[in-house]
Amino acid sequence: MDNNFYFESKKVLDNTWLITSHGSTAYLCAGDEQGVVVDTGDSYGNLREYCEKLCGKPVRTALSTHGHFDHTGLNGYFDKAYMGRLAAEIAKEPNGGQPIERYPVDYEIVVVDDGFVLDIGGRTFEAIRMDGHSPDSVAWLDSTYRVIFTGDNLASMVPLEYKCVDPQPSMLRYVMSVAKLLERRNEFDWVAYGHGREIARASMADHAMMAALRALDGEVDEPPKMGERPVEDGVKGPVDTPPDLSAHDPADKGFIRYKDVEIMFSKRYLKDPAVYNVVKGT
Repeated sequence: MDNNFYFESKKVLDNTWLITSHGSTAYLCAGDEQGVVVDTGDSYGNLREYCEKLCGKPVRTALSTHGHFDHTGLNGYFDKAYMGRLAAEIAKEPNGGQPIERYPVDYEIVVVDDGFVLDIGGRTFEAIRMDGHSPDSVAWLDSTYRVIFTGDNLASMVPLEYKCVDPQPSMLRYVMSVAKLLERRNEFDWVAYGHGREIARASMADHAMMAALRALDGEVDEPPKMGERPVEDGVKGPVDTPPDLSAHDPADKGFIRYKDVEIMFSKRYLKDPAVYNVVKGT
């Protein structure tokens, strides 16, 4: 890995780097004309300067998978950030105690709809609207390099239960979102997800669906233990289990897993398809 004061980077595909810092992740993608960053994390430091040195091209644009500040905190180092409408409502508001004075938030937000495409020269990113981990999440599909950037909506740990939001996101709605990705399954070989230290095989999408269907069938697994666990399909790396994010009765919280995917969910809203509320400042 290449180091500087705040960031570490690792090349995971041609012209694609995973940048990590203090548990948050960003993905730098270089095209023929420029680079873009998918998610920016909430560390400290000039991420744009770091990215431009890394890829040797101008990097003026960020693509956000959702509005949580640990994915949007450094957007302000870039001229503009593309994201979903509801994500735009909360993207500039810290949700984990981050001191806002440490972050530049004077940047343009461009709201995108399902099917929007950004071309950076020899490389395109298509927005695929999703639900589950957060309202108005967007997965960014790069069919040229056959990788999809999913943030926390498709990851080794997918929290579908949150403090201070009610009703909770439902497993049924999550299944509908993963089904959208599986319809495009022949267009990607890799999943670049949030808070990881590696990318995963495309089979992660299949495994997420299997885990979710287990939950809909009434199955529940034991809560996870903190520490390391393997990622399937030949890609291995330490995965940190996040802290308890629930403000509800512990008996309401369920865990379900299948191979390299684990989902935390609310049993009360297992099959309720209603969109849950956006709550700012939490």
